[in-house]
Amino acid sequence: MLEGLQHAHKCYQHAQADRPIPAADLAWLGVLLTGVLVRDISYTLYRQYGTHIARRLWIDVTRTIDPSYAAAPATILAFLALHHGETTLARYAAERALQAEPNYPFARLILATLPYGIPPAESDAELDDLVKTITEQATRTPDLAQPALPTPPNLGSHT
Repeated sequence: MLEGLQHAHKCYQHAQADRPIPAADLAWLGVLLTGVLVRDISYTLYRQYGTHIARRLWIDVTRTIDPSYAAAPATILAFLALHHGETTLARYAAERALQAEPNYPFARLILATLPYGIPPAESDAELDDLVKTITEQATRTPDLAQPALPTPPNLGSHT
């Protein structure tokens, strides 16, 4: 998870400096975000960099990443938007995640909650608890922090 966290910081710093993320860094971010805990901890960094920077980062990543890796960053964007009262952006981003991966559970959950609303932005204490929980989970089940690479298509046998 440490590599994913460091790489997420690097990408946030590009957004903070208003620089595009280099293609190789963007591709690696997409791979790292397939680790559920890397995705979740990357979301929590918005507090350090600010909602405006996080919003810009995840919009840019969702727009430019290889479409097969868009589910995680689009879901981060959807969750960020939802927690800051931007329901239209939350819906758009969750739907974008489902275009990339139709059964992505977190995106489905976000879409299911939209009609009911949730209170905007969690408190600092709640976010600290979330970071602690994610870190503990990564210690107990490190496989959740590992990238889950897509299965390559079966191109037939070459005999």
